[in-house]
Amino acid sequence: MLARPHPHTPASRAQQVALAAAALLCAWTLYADPVARARAAYALRPLIAAVVPSPPPIAFGQTRARRTEIDGRTILYVEGSLWNNGKRTLRTPTLKVSLIGDDGRPLYSWKTRPARAELPASRDVAFQARLLSPPERFERIEVSVAQGE
Repeated sequence: MLARPHPHTPASRAQQVALAAAALLCAWTLYADPVARARAAYALRPLIAAVVPSPPPIAFGQTRARRTEIDGRTILYVEGSLWNNGKRTLRTPTLKVSLIGDDGRPLYSWKTRPARAELPASRDVAFQARLLSPPERFERIEVSVAQGE
């Protein structure tokens, strides 16, 4: 007696509809249940990290601040540079400048953009931010890339 494989038969229309309904039910369960959604996201994290490119490698150079008085009004200048560690030209990001108080909380924040629109590969771009009438006392200044940029 000779063993022969069972010939492949295409799925019937009813089987295709049932399979589609089961797939939709599984997708809806993942969408509606936050625990299942979190587990799926955690399980897919290594795959997503491998497919999604990492953010552009932008580093901050030395940053300095100075106060100037013009016509009796105090102006705070924050100056520094951005460095592109990548291999391609990037669009310069919007920067967030924050004045941090003694308690570690921001006293005031504002956004600024460097004068140049592009950040060439392996090069730096200077930036300058100004604030009219800054607070008299603050502990430090933090410059970062603004969220969503």
